[in-house]
Amino acid sequence: MELNKAMQLLQIFEQDNKPGQRRMPLHFSYLCLLQQEQDGSYTISIELSAGVKKLFVITNPYRFLDAVLNQKEYMISRSLRYDPTMYVIDHESLKICQLLWQQLQHFTAQVAIKMKLVPIQGSLWNRLTPLLNQQNVQLQYYMDHLPLDEQLQHFTSLQFSTEKLPVSIHIEEAKDQYRLNGEALGQVLLLPSYELACMNGILYALSWEQGMQLLQLTQLLKEEAGQLLLTHETLAQFP
Repeated sequence: MELNKAMQLLQIFEQDNKPGQRRMPLHFSYLCLLQQEQDGSYTISIELSAGVKKLFVITNPYRFLDAVLNQKEYMISRSLRYDPTMYVIDHESLKICQLLWQQLQHFTAQVAIKMKLVPIQGSLWNRLTPLLNQQNVQLQYYMDHLPLDEQLQHFTSLQFSTEKLPVSIHIEEAKDQYRLNGEALGQVLLLPSYELACMNGILYALSWEQGMQLLQLTQLLKEEAGQLLLTHETLAQFP
């Protein structure tokens, strides 16, 4: 299967570069949406847009990716029809399309065809990242604890930091207990499955173990309105 897809991509790429071809380039953009799960962690989904001068959101990525990879036609919008004989797609964008298509194969066709977003697994994210870094990519998520008009957080690029996650947890001794103040954790989105954390639109590397520990701590702090009283024994569980 992998070999067949690779051969298809090579054929498309070779066709796109034949002398005399005057096809218009089809441009892409990608919106990475961070969505909160029931356990408080976040996952990543991608919304595709494509077009020539104006980009249109791809409302059915399953059919669109099928058309791109298998040389079919697809109506992107009322005014734009993708025809493989009229449009050319660059090699890097084709690679991204192939990876997104592979992701949709984890679902039945009946389920995948109804999806407007492509859910991204942690292992796939690591393969996508080098390609997305060279593309037009935006990042978006909601923070429910903020005022309504500030909840939508939108960033026009995908930024990665090599620094440590800049979050401090203050611990104060109170008699035989410790008061833990972790309000800063409320600004952090934790993505343990991707070994990432997001703060102010910047992605930081975080091990799965660290992510799960912070997730547990965040849930405890949320239940206690941002402050938590811990005994010596309980505090020792959070190195």
